[in-house]
Amino acid sequence: MLSLLPPGFQIVCSPAVAPLLASLQASTHSLNPDSMSCPAPVFDFKSVPGHADWILYTESTDRDALQRLPTDHHGTPAALVSQALARNRILTCIPVSPMPAALQQEFPAELLPFLHRMQPSDIVLLPRAAAFDVSEDLSVADVVLQHRPLIDSPVRGPACSRVPGPVASSASLNLSAFRKSMRRVLTDVLQPDAELECLEAGLLLLHDFDDESHTISQSLEDKAPLGTANYWHGIMHRREPDASNAAWWFRRIGRHPAALRLAQNLEHWLQDIGASSDVLLQARKLLNSEQHIEHGRMIALSQQAHQHPGSVADTTLRLVQYLEIVNLLTFSL
Repeated sequence: MLSLLPPGFQIVCSPAVAPLLASLQASTHSLNPDSMSCPAPVFDFKSVPGHADWILYTESTDRDALQRLPTDHHGTPAALVSQALARNRILTCIPVSPMPAALQQEFPAELLPFLHRMQPSDIVLLPRAAAFDVSEDLSVADVVLQHRPLIDSPVRGPACSRVPGPVASSASLNLSAFRKSMRRVLTDVLQPDAELECLEAGLLLLHDFDDESHTISQSLEDKAPLGTANYWHGIMHRREPDASNAAWWFRRIGRHPAALRLAQNLEHWLQDIGASSDVLLQARKLLNSEQHIEHGRMIALSQQAHQHPGSVADTTLRLVQYLEIVNLLTFSL
């Protein structure tokens, strides 16, 4: 990536990452004497020198991830970097995406960054002006989402750290900034008949703003088409965890078409992201004899995952729940 960047860029990383970047630069020079000079990293945005117009930010200590060129889905390595530079857009490179290809194609590109929970190990290329929005209140992830980033992920995989768990954890994003960015994208890129409030409820749930999601789904009780808001309501109570309340809502929903579609595609989607055979076996047990998702089994699996973090049950619940949420979002587009 470094050789693709314009002169005058600056690297911001942690002290732990700096030696790895230095070794990569040294190895690049030994292979290519004409390789460009790479600036010494700095450890916070305030230390970026005035001549730097672009900033590369990462906390990754994965040598392969740092060496890998960002690639678009047509296999042209420099395409996304060129687009970012030409359009003055932020580019976020995440090493692994848990979203199946078929589902990803159903979303506008501007919405995709909201469907992937960013991590410090991601590699972010951002214009200087955007970088200096980072403050105590706004993280790099907050700033990235405000600027409609391009996003690249060359590998699909069961990235459990990027999907919500059986119980909501502390949200890593600033709620006000997230809602502002999300609403701007939803109103700008979606069709007029899109169910914006249902989409907002789902995206909030995806990023662990469960209480805020609950407020929306509760206000839309029985009003949203297909009972989609009630479905969000059920997922929220499953994650509280409140098994009896969740079960009541899922009984009220009945057979939502999103649940049928999830059941029909579950094994294929899990295979697409490289889920293990143990996860596939556990996921099959969520289907009843009619090959429909049995919500009671999802609730039981969620309780088991909560009690045994890191287990096959936990991995299965996280991946299936992520697919469930992303799939349900498509019913409000």
